[in-house]
Amino acid sequence: ATQKKPVKMPRLPKKSPTKNVLVNFLLDQTGSMEVCKDETITGFNQYVEDLRHNDKAKIKFSLTLFNSHNIDHRYVNEGIENIQNLTADNYRPKNYTPLYDAIGRSVQKINASLSDKERRGSSILFVVMTDGQENSSMEFNKEKVFQMIKDKEKEGWTFVYLGANQNAWEVGGAIGMAHANTMAYNTADMGVTLQILGASTAAYVANANAAEASDNFFAATIQSVTKPEKIKKNAKQ
Repeated sequence: ATQKKPVKMPRLPKKSPTKNVLVNFLLDQTGSMEVCKDETITGFNQYVEDLRHNDKAKIKFSLTLFNSHNIDHRYVNEGIENIQNLTADNYRPKNYTPLYDAIGRSVQKINASLSDKERRGSSILFVVMTDGQENSSMEFNKEKVFQMIKDKEKEGWTFVYLGANQNAWEVGGAIGMAHANTMAYNTADMGVTLQILGASTAAYVANANAAEASDNFFAATIQSVTKPEKIKKNAKQ
């Protein structure tokens, strides 16, 4: 009897992600970041690389680097595949900290870039990472930024604050950041900090709902390092 040839099953096309997520990263480029420049570059690049390989959503990305010399909207609502790595040549910490202006202008820039479809159907994450407190804004103040954040949260935006050399919960809370969306870190632990941010971002992407802002971004991811005294202890080890 003749053997039947095995029937080849047609390959099903890979399903494209149905969710859309826009990750916006506001990264301090002030003089005090010089001490952790290399670790920041390495950690940020890994964070972006992980997003490139995330298959849970179609991800777009914005990056703002800021200091008192320039608020550089390097990428605004770009496909994650178009984001280039940071290097020692294109990430150069210097000058002071116009935190309020950086947040205010970035929110405006990102908001203006959104189509009606993106406003309705995208989950929007806005990450602020700084190692210093506000000291040089000219356009926005604390009250304006607080109101802007609260208004955008009503539209489903999620805001996250990572602060070093400060009481991050006090500083973040003063501009409207939810307590569980705030993390204190030590600049000696930039690599670990960005890994925690990456894991929390992956969880956010997996559970993202375009209509809802998250007020529990870090959840269990950083329960062991959310107290400043523990961060200091970890940095000494």
